[in-house]
Amino acid sequence: MENQVLHVVMLPWSAFGHMMPFYQLSIALAKSGFKVSFVSTPKNIQRLPKPPPDLSTLINFVELQLPTLDNQLLPDGAEATVDIPSDKIQYLKIAYDLLKQPFEQFVVSQSPDWIVTDAISTWVGKIAQQNNVSVVHFSVFSSTTYAFFGPELLVDYDKEKMRSSPESLTSVPEWVDFQSSLVFRSFEAKNVYAGFYESNASGMIDVDRVAYAIHGSQAVAVRSCPEYEGEYLNLLEKIFGKPVIPVGLLPPENHKGRDQITDESWISIFQWLDEQEPRSVVFVGFGSECKLTKDQVYEMAHGLELSGLIFLWALGKPAWAADDVDALPSGFVERTRGRGVVSIGWAPQLEILGHLSIGGSLFHSGWGSVIETLQFGHCLVVLPFINDQPLNARILVDKGLAVEVERREDGSFTRDDIAKALRIAMVSEDGEKLRVQAREASVIFKDRKLHQHYFDRFVDYLKLNVVKKELPLPTLHNNHQVLLPEGAEATVDIPFDKIQYLKIAYDLLEHPFTQFVAKRIPDWIIVDAMRHWVDNIAQEYHVPLINFSVFPAAACTFFTSVLVVRISKRKQSITSPDRLTSALEGVDFPSSLAYRSFDAVGVYNGFFKCNGSGVSDVERVAKTFNACQAVAVRSCPEYEGEYLNLLEKLIGKPVIPVGLLAPENHRGRDQITDESWIRIFQWLDEQKPRSVV
Repeated sequence: MENQVLHVVMLPWSAFGHMMPFYQLSIALAKSGFKVSFVSTPKNIQRLPKPPPDLSTLINFVELQLPTLDNQLLPDGAEATVDIPSDKIQYLKIAYDLLKQPFEQFVVSQSPDWIVTDAISTWVGKIAQQNNVSVVHFSVFSSTTYAFFGPELLVDYDKEKMRSSPESLTSVPEWVDFQSSLVFRSFEAKNVYAGFYESNASGMIDVDRVAYAIHGSQAVAVRSCPEYEGEYLNLLEKIFGKPVIPVGLLPPENHKGRDQITDESWISIFQWLDEQEPRSVVFVGFGSECKLTKDQVYEMAHGLELSGLIFLWALGKPAWAADDVDALPSGFVERTRGRGVVSIGWAPQLEILGHLSIGGSLFHSGWGSVIETLQFGHCLVVLPFINDQPLNARILVDKGLAVEVERREDGSFTRDDIAKALRIAMVSEDGEKLRVQAREASVIFKDRKLHQHYFDRFVDYLKLNVVKKELPLPTLHNNHQVLLPEGAEATVDIPFDKIQYLKIAYDLLEHPFTQFVAKRIPDWIIVDAMRHWVDNIAQEYHVPLINFSVFPAAACTFFTSVLVVRISKRKQSITSPDRLTSALEGVDFPSSLAYRSFDAVGVYNGFFKCNGSGVSDVERVAKTFNACQAVAVRSCPEYEGEYLNLLEKLIGKPVIPVGLLAPENHRGRDQITDESWIRIFQWLDEQKPRSVV
């Protein structure tokens, strides 16, 4: 599939803290040659940045109309969490779940190669399975967040063991087996527990939503890198039992620069920044998702004033403020004029963070903002409020990259707490180590080559991962007699005399397999010996074949004289079992390769005689050998090199030993839970080395 353009569908949750990382991932995928369909609602898509012009043919924005609910539940025009108060988010989830049907219709019509899904859409896994589409769950959170919830994010986790109170979130999880301060504080735990573990109007708690999203995926992609949180990435893979792939930090595209800013107020603000000393200004920004109260905004303002530091504050207009004047304490603007600027509304955050005068940032410690800020080496003052923010703050403090604002037991903070944290980070001797470590961390966070390396590995996974295509086996009946028992799909499911009927059902897969090949147009088909009809399909769609033999080269060689006869359409030379009891003719090395008489009868009847399928096994193998460009054999020259050479000579086409494909290392006894086998291994421990048969 090297030259095939793979189609990836992106389905983020309707929150800009999710949509923006999905957008950044979409840009990166398009740059790697993928066709991307970004699915969201009309208003959300309108609010996203425009992709670079050179990628416009590879990124398609797909608008799905958000179903309307009662206006009292979800206000008209509300399509993202930023549009509503937090208590309305449960109703947004109801509307979001109603996107299932139009999304399924889109998937059916487009037949993408992959779906990249968020944590909320629990129904994607089933849609993907029914349409044979692979799924990756993309976490917009750091791996530390998922590690905190750990096995609770598995669908088969024992619900009796689920954390049962907010207090249970205030201690380091037992499955984190290394030094960590990964905890919520009591005032944080109450909100997190209510939002993640308690029921809501949508009918599904969030912990179950995430669990189903992970369960329905082939892998979990995380916006992270081992250099920052390698131990947590390893822990996640161990817990989930599937690939956990760091895609790099996806550092935002280079900001457009001030010359692209046309807003007069921001032009003047940047001129003011130009006048400040390097690394002297604190940038304050809490994004659109943090709904700060009046007390919080006012204490923050007084803290900035008290700190004596130069600051730039990008303040989202609070819902409680009658106007811009009401959004700040009386006289605050006048008292801080000259050393502080407040801009209410949208702000060009990347351009601000990239300005040389910025030295630190007071913010909520959302993962996306952590990445944006640390790439510039700014020291961090963190004041977390919601979701993953507290866990991010703990890790940043652990790593010596941030100062956290002190809080009371109820979560409140004072102006003194704000001023103290700011001065430690920006000017005090106690904060010098923090400032140095932040600059050192920027080497990792801004290293585009490093993060491209991780992203390229993710791209390789998408390109190389095999789509498991399920073809339902047709049922067989003959005059109301069941020829093949229900549920029988392999030889192990049936007695020996029924195998001929399994071959009939197997041959009926020719049509659906043809449809699959016509749709995918693969680069190669690797075929077993029984699918004699693959030849016609491969020829029609110009796909080369390799026959992979699960038998050793010696066994293949023994039958090759018969196969060559069949291929050349000469008369069959074996008419009785006796022919199978003599050694190979024309072999120029010692060989006793032959069946004994009692073996030969069964082999002759099974391989050379006609059966209920209408095609003998020798005919099946002969046609497959004839159609393929090469034969791959699970073998190596060190074991049977002479037979490999002879086989290639006899069939006149490449015979490729692929090695013995030794099984993966066993999991180890510690993974065995069956009591009887635990006792058996204990008994084996008591025996002498190499004494047991």
